[in-house]
Amino acid sequence: MWGNFDDGNAFNRYTNLDGAEWRIIYALASSKSKHAQNLWRMLKFNTSDCLIKDDDSVDATNPNYIENRLSLVYVDTGVSDEKKVFMMPYVDDAWTVQSARLDIFVDSIRPTNNINSQVNIGIEIIVHNKINNIDGDASPDDQNSNPSEISNGESIIPYKSRATTMLKSVLAELNGIFIDGVGTLQHNMGINNESKTLSKIWNNRAYFGFSVMMSTYINGVSTQPGCGW
Repeated sequence: MWGNFDDGNAFNRYTNLDGAEWRIIYALASSKSKHAQNLWRMLKFNTSDCLIKDDDSVDATNPNYIENRLSLVYVDTGVSDEKKVFMMPYVDDAWTVQSARLDIFVDSIRPTNNINSQVNIGIEIIVHNKINNIDGDASPDDQNSNPSEISNGESIIPYKSRATTMLKSVLAELNGIFIDGVGTLQHNMGINNESKTLSKIWNNRAYFGFSVMMSTYINGVSTQPGCGW
């Protein structure tokens, strides 16, 4: 039985707050865009040829691509060495794998009144310093290649930073996306002066990358807390 509530005033019940991380991860896992394909390739493959590697297991050309991508998400309670996506910040100094990882989590909430609340989503892009340099993926024969990376039929960007390329993929894929139950994600200081990207270093300089803040609005207005349960 609920406690005593003021029936005359409705309040935000944050109906879908507890599913925000998974909904964002699933949006990334189900996307067929070049950005999503590159992101999952950089997460799965630690080699410098990750963007052009002859393995389509996480590409949308594979009928099981969503399942294959989601297999990289840490959903257990034991050893996490083989996982690459986490629903929490990087807090495990024992994670010393020479690979990249993506952390997605609810970072903070800014309630403007009893009804409207801005929920800030933290995204950490973390790369081991030994695997940052990767081969460029621009190809004159690939219609999905960025034309600004090709000149006179040759790639002019032969090498890239894995961390920066992951950052581009995350921002290109998520900025402005509407996700059911989460709302429209924005990387926009106009709505939140904390909605920005900062470079970071983790675990005694073994890892570096970026901390990204994106904002959305989550509610579920009701006079009683059972709303949307």
